[in-house]
Amino acid sequence: MFSIAQGLLSFPVSCGNLRDMSDTRLVAMFSIATDARLKAQAPYSNFLVGAAVESHAGGIYRGCNVERCSHTQSTHAEQNAIDTMITNEGSVAIKRLVLVGAPLGIKVPIENHDSVHHPAVLCPCNHQLVWPCGHCRQIIWENCFGDSDFELEFSNFIEGCNDVISFSKNFQNKEASALRIEYKNSEGFIANYYPVFFVKKDDKTVYIVETKGREEEDDKLKFERLRLWCEDVNNRQNRIAYKALYIKQEEWDKYKPKNFDEAVKLFEKQY
Repeated sequence: MFSIAQGLLSFPVSCGNLRDMSDTRLVAMFSIATDARLKAQAPYSNFLVGAAVESHAGGIYRGCNVERCSHTQSTHAEQNAIDTMITNEGSVAIKRLVLVGAPLGIKVPIENHDSVHHPAVLCPCNHQLVWPCGHCRQIIWENCFGDSDFELEFSNFIEGCNDVISFSKNFQNKEASALRIEYKNSEGFIANYYPVFFVKKDDKTVYIVETKGREEEDDKLKFERLRLWCEDVNNRQNRIAYKALYIKQEEWDKYKPKNFDEAVKLFEKQY
């Protein structure tokens, strides 16, 4: 079984056959994780796990689970791969992570399979996804935001908010189910814009949040385009209301909202 962490989707979305995917690096990551799985030391669970993590610099690192009689001293495959990435590159952000797992004695095929989904999954074992445990999700989460301390601060804030249902980070990757919006930049060219966060306030309201530490020339153009995108989507359907929210770190540090409702009141009139 395979899974790939590129977002926080709660259900698989088909993205075609692995052999037909244009992203050759992602295909290679599946092979690397599969090979790492075969080197796992798992005498207690008899469940072999392999992982491959890609950094934003392009490095790909492997890891497997290493079990010991004291389970607290065991190393999980995701942690193994991420720690190897950090050992080689320092404290950097994860671009994506592939996870492969199956019980001892079950061969995980690469070539002859039916389909791959997002989160990517190969299904030799009752079509079950392999998900990182809570311990590894924390490790993955903390290494997803190496490019912005403010993004990590905001994610930790939302994690503790009782007035939202869920949230996730948008990912700048063509193979991921990312929200990508075209806009005209300050030089007059068409460019792509990826908002940072999705925050589901309730069953009928989703905020698309842009967090910004150091402002750049195109930021206002991007946010104006995001606001127009929300208006267009809301005019075409009424099931969910999409709202744009722009949060500047300077003002965030000044006002320090206590919950998401307070953050909305503080920042909904930006731009």
